[in-house]
Amino acid sequence: MFGLLGKVVSRGWWIMLALWIGVTIWLTSIAPHLEDVTTEGPGVELPKIIVNKKTGEELCSSRVAAELISHAFGQESSRLIVIFQRPAKLAEADYALIDNAVRTIRDLGAVDMPGLKEKGNIVSFTLSPSQPYFKKRLTSIDGRTVIAAFALTSQFVDVKTHKFIDDAVKYLDGFAASHASEGWKYYITDSAAIGRDYEIEADHSLKRTQYITVSLVVVILVLLYRSLPGPAVTLATVVLSVHVATCVMAILGRYWMEVSKLVPIYMIVIIYGSVTDYCMFIIGRFREEMARGHSRFEAVRIAVSQVGAATTASALTTIAGLAMMWFADFAIFRSTGPILGIGLAVGLLASITFMPALIVLFGRHLFWPARGVATVSIDNTRSGRFWGKIANIVVARPGLILVVAVGLFLPLATFGGHASPTYDIFDELPRNSPSVVGNRVILDNFPENSRTESVTMVFKMPKPKLIPGEAGEPNLWRTWTGLRVLDCVTEAILAHHEDVVEVRSVTRPLGVREPVIEEYLGNDKETSLFKPRWLKASTMLAPPIPGGGSFARYTSADENITRIDIVLRHDPFTERALVVAADIRYWANPVLQANSLGDCQVYVGGVSAHMYDLTKVTKKDFRRLRYMVLGVLFVILAVVLRGAIAPIYLLATMVLNYFATLGVLQLVFVNLLGFDGLDWKVEFFLFVLLVAIGVDYNIYIMSRLAEEVRRRPFRQALHHAIVFTGAIITSCGIIMAGTFGSMMASTLAVMIELGAAMAIGVLMDTFIFRPLVVPSIALLVEKVREKIQGTRPV
Repeated sequence: MFGLLGKVVSRGWWIMLALWIGVTIWLTSIAPHLEDVTTEGPGVELPKIIVNKKTGEELCSSRVAAELISHAFGQESSRLIVIFQRPAKLAEADYALIDNAVRTIRDLGAVDMPGLKEKGNIVSFTLSPSQPYFKKRLTSIDGRTVIAAFALTSQFVDVKTHKFIDDAVKYLDGFAASHASEGWKYYITDSAAIGRDYEIEADHSLKRTQYITVSLVVVILVLLYRSLPGPAVTLATVVLSVHVATCVMAILGRYWMEVSKLVPIYMIVIIYGSVTDYCMFIIGRFREEMARGHSRFEAVRIAVSQVGAATTASALTTIAGLAMMWFADFAIFRSTGPILGIGLAVGLLASITFMPALIVLFGRHLFWPARGVATVSIDNTRSGRFWGKIANIVVARPGLILVVAVGLFLPLATFGGHASPTYDIFDELPRNSPSVVGNRVILDNFPENSRTESVTMVFKMPKPKLIPGEAGEPNLWRTWTGLRVLDCVTEAILAHHEDVVEVRSVTRPLGVREPVIEEYLGNDKETSLFKPRWLKASTMLAPPIPGGGSFARYTSADENITRIDIVLRHDPFTERALVVAADIRYWANPVLQANSLGDCQVYVGGVSAHMYDLTKVTKKDFRRLRYMVLGVLFVILAVVLRGAIAPIYLLATMVLNYFATLGVLQLVFVNLLGFDGLDWKVEFFLFVLLVAIGVDYNIYIMSRLAEEVRRRPFRQALHHAIVFTGAIITSCGIIMAGTFGSMMASTLAVMIELGAAMAIGVLMDTFIFRPLVVPSIALLVEKVREKIQGTRPV
């Protein structure tokens, strides 16, 4: 097949160029702008409920809880917290000033926004420090800082949310400037601010990564080729691949798939690194064949015929590994992998069709200003002599090399296997991001019970339970029995765990029971109901949201749904908070069972519950998909290498490299730099990319070994394979490591850590595993085969 492709490309090169140009123009004309279809934010949306078949545990109940809350109490999709601060203790006039600012900001979200398709309010309710029943709770310990909270109906990744915050920040800038003489400052935080910060940092990261990647590739190519046309041909192919892949990605994002904001960054890095490698292998073989006296047409035909198969096989390993992510339950994995795989397939196609056509166009001038075309030789070039020495060491001491490598990398791999990820979204953003700074201000200035709820329990009866004979009266949760049960659940939660600071419910809207509630619940008449006069008698139950009281906040009007909000002592992203979120539903079950409410459905939502579900889903995906990735790579390698032994040790070296890389990353970022942990997405993407790309390079050397074995004995063939692939594979490895390393210029922790990990892993594979460990294992396996077959080495 590749022999035919080589003939078609070498003879019909001008048709191939015209075809690519035409397809590019057509896709450009029909594809939407990528910015219009990418989803903002870090991508933490959970799937629907998943049941663990082994344990029976329901995962993602936090999503159900969020949907029930939205349905029963009004949509509250995200929240913005604005913090006002001044040097002196706040007076009543200051609270009036803040109240006016809060109303102004609220009004910004209550008007239609020009240029947006969806119109209407995005602020559902507001908590202001001017409200008497919240004033103390929203004021700091020293009396100099207050909080105002805005609940938004739009998602934290929604462009409407970001537009609202932009308008709010513009107003707050003017507010601070006009009161600068009094020392007023403001801060923003919570989910809406996090989403906006993430969008800003992702845009900065994309621009930085793209600029550094292009510059790095240009410099390395010029140094390697020492010519101008060679780098120009490679860059033209890479730029074409990125543009076409971006058009395809935009079309997929518009009609079929969700495209994360970070996907374009991954796409640029992978295509620049991989396609540059593919081009270098083909150009390297073209140079070799030109040195043997072939014409430009014949040299391209041979290069595509001989290298095209290995290039395609190596690319398929990465594409297949990425495609396996389609089977993940988590959305960001399920969509990112296939999209990157499609982009890489576009790059592969351009590398074996468009780029060879350009080579034919330039011919021998591809290496200008060099006068002749040289190839790697064992005898007469510096590169040949260097790799000849490496090959001599491998052939002479394969066992020693293997023992040293295992002794060096096994401890690192063991350490990397125990790396613990962090799910704290604040750790992913720069420390000077507005939402991160605002969160620190809250932690430093406010008592624990003034903070946002970390966990929300939602109770839903399968069918409405009305009191017999009381048509039209409130449902279960508005009766004495229901309120008594809820209060007992509250007591159980407080008694079970010291990490719970406060529980807020219909009986304790501010965390403590009022005397009037104590009196009511002390009544033994279970048929008595809350009456409007009782609600009016409770001064502390003034409406926390416009138009409603504690009932409106905590119990639904038309269904048997109620909620309990729980404030934890620990940060909602910490492991301890996640443990509480996982266990808390079981504290309520005995109370429900004791009151004949065993059929009540309990769901746990909130930040900590969401992050707990996130850990379970992503770990479940990783456990399943790593075996799928290894399985599909094994099949590809077995077909390409026509055997089952080589795929086993090739994959084993890649897995060892992966865990060793994870160990180095843990040492650098956690132990030395003081990070709380590695970002949870790094472990997953690192495995898929590093294992698949590492197999790429091994396919090249193993394919060249198979080609050399047909002409000479195994040891000599191995020697020649190392020499003839050493320089080109090492150059490709340096480029790949450099392109991934450019991600370290990002301001997002996940990009910095993944870029560093890929650079470290690719370099270890390029300089240790591929030239030393893999050939040593291949030689030892051959020795074993010779002994089993009883043949003498030749």
